[in-house]
Amino acid sequence: MRKSAIQWLDDLRDPDKRVAHRATLKLGGLGAADAWMVPQLVAAISEGDERRRFWAITGLWCLARKRALGITADDVCRRLIEVARTDSAFGIRQAALMVLARCPAQAETVVPAIVDVVRADADTLVREEGIRALTTLRRAAASAAGFLVSALNDRDASVACHAAIALKFVPVKEPSLVRAVIRASKAHPDPAVRSQLEAAVRVQRRR
Repeated sequence: MRKSAIQWLDDLRDPDKRVAHRATLKLGGLGAADAWMVPQLVAAISEGDERRRFWAITGLWCLARKRALGITADDVCRRLIEVARTDSAFGIRQAALMVLARCPAQAETVVPAIVDVVRADADTLVREEGIRALTTLRRAAASAAGFLVSALNDRDASVACHAAIALKFVPVKEPSLVRAVIRASKAHPDPAVRSQLEAAVRVQRRR
């Protein structure tokens, strides 16, 4: 009889390292046939144990990457948005953003939520992950183009550089934003950002 998601999560606590390792491999390698686990994985990301929360989200990421979230995707995204906004562990917030990046069908809800997280989160790594999520969503994240332009002025240079990279993949349609990207490609104080923006300008002009 196959184990449930909760049993795999419980195995993470097993003192036998071989049992815990098998559980890690299982939760980190879920596929389409495991979509039945989604409700239990979603429930587990509300629990107190940080390790269990992380591996539950990892399982959801595997399912989302293989487009196996099924009809529960809307509910999953809403819960992940809450986690990305409020979880006390920055690694959990990062992991939630990774899953949201794989939910283009929910872009109308997901994209503004990711933008809100990046604007509000004090952790540089979380902000970077949010920008990467928008990059992964590509055309589905077109509504965030203005935010990405503003993120070029992030207080952390690595976040600004990620925003510049994202502008190579996320369409910029508004003329005023295109002009802002062109100006930044010439005047941004960080040479790495300028280099990425020069490439972004070439890509945007071909669209």
